[in-house]
Parts: sequence; structure tokens; C-alpha cells
Amino acid sequence: MKFEQNKKYLEVKKAYDKSKALLTIVVTVTILSISLLFTNTYSGFALVLLLISLSLFIVIGVRTYKQKQLTTMWVRLNLSQLESSFGGDLEPTMLRSLLDSFSKTSAESLCKLEEALAKQNKDEAKLYSHDLKGSSATIGLHIVAQIAARSEQYCKDNELSKAQQCFSELKKETARGISVFSYYLKNHAQG
Repeated sequence: MKFEQNKKYLEVKKAYDKSKALLTIVVTVTILSISLLFTNTYSGFALVLLLISLSLFIVIGVRTYKQKQLTTMWVRLNLSQLESSFGGDLEPTMLRSLLDSFSKTSAESLCKLEEALAKQNKDEAKLYSHDLKGSSATIGLHIVAQIAARSEQYCKDNELSKAQQCFSELKKETARGISVFSYYLKNHAQG
């Protein structure tokens, strides 16, 4: 599964890069046709070219945006980890339940982690960082797990100011991870 996921990521990333290049060409043609239109040189041709390039801009722009979303998803969501955690049974209803559960527990853990850091309580901060690390790793949100592991280590080392710096990153990445997981469920989970 890991190889397939990496292969899929590379395919999506390659398509995304091609779309970005096409978008650059279309923007260049659009600018050229606008300048031709304003100089009254080949105005009929320029108008047709402008309409075609604007249409292409919309189509390729939407495609590029979707490919960017997929690229982000493959980077943030480790499906092979998720599959191994649950024995390959990735039913959409189970995944939705996991996401709902993670959303609730991660919000609680983040809130308690923030309170522990504010109170300079390294043991509690370490505990909630550890909770986030485990739950996010289990459902395949490896970037969240890595940041939580860093926070946990800072707490163990009594470097709470560094753990506090990790907290804002952890909060943002947890929200991104939940968003990516939701996007995956909505657009790619079969069932």
C-alpha cells in the first residue's frame, strides 16, 4: 500500500506541476491578447484569443486547484498507516467515525495541552502531547504525530517555551489534518 500511495502521490504531483505550467502559458496568452486588444492590433483575433484563454484559465485553474488538494492530501494522510492500524478494513462509515472521534479528542487534548503549558505543568503537557502523538499516528496523520512527538520531547526535557512554540504549529496542523481526512472521505473513500 505504501508503494502504491507514493506512486499515486507522484502521479498527482506530476499532473499538478503540468497544470501549473499550462496555467502559466494561459496567463501569458491572456495578457498578450489583452495588450493586442488595447492597441487595436488584430482586435478581432485578440478578442477570440482572450475568450479562449479565459475559458482555458478557468478549466485549468479548477483542475490545478483539485490537484493541489490531492497533493496536500497524499502528503498529510498516510493511508498505509491507517490501513495497518485497522487491518485493511477502511470502510467509509468506520473512517467517518474515526474522524469524528479524533476531531473531538484532539480538540480536548489541545485545550488541555494549552492549559498545561500556560500553567508550566510539564507532566500534563507531556501527557497530552503523547495522547495527540498516538491518536494522530493511528489514523495516519503523521505530520501531526511528528509535531506532537517534538512537543512531548520538549516537555520531557523541561523546555516548555519550545513546547509552547510547537503548540501553535500543532493546532494548525491538526486542523489541516482533519480537513484533509474529511476531503479524502468526501472524494475518495468508496462505499
